[in-house]
Amino acid sequence: RGSSVFFFVYTGAVGAPGYLSWPQVHELEAAGHAVASHTVSHPDLVRLPDDRLASEMRDSRARLERELGHPVTALAYPFGSHDARVVAAAEAAGYRLAFRADGPDARRDHPRLSLPRWKMDYGEPLEVFVQRLQAP
Repeated sequence: RGSSVFFFVYTGAVGAPGYLSWPQVHELEAAGHAVASHTVSHPDLVRLPDDRLASEMRDSRARLERELGHPVTALAYPFGSHDARVVAAAEAAGYRLAFRADGPDARRDHPRLSLPRWKMDYGEPLEVFVQRLQAP
């Protein structure tokens, strides 16, 4: 969607206390950011049985597309946790890009369903996020 900042949303939390509401998710997009999937309930995908793995990815994507009114084709693996089975499930669910969480090692030779991203931990201050965005 032309944005360099993705906000990965796990749809089961939207509207819960302390999380974004759907109007706030729409505001992110209106401000020029990309909103993408982070599954429904933010589980460790590697540990899920196949049927739940598929539904976490599929149902999150479907809900985001219904709420946002456009295709959602990017996913961030919760905790960055993924393996070949999880990558195959992401592709089967229709994602074109998927991100792990192991730092800024962004090179052109990463597979499109295993791209690097910075992981932000709960409670990390906004200043840490800004520093990561400004890093070379």
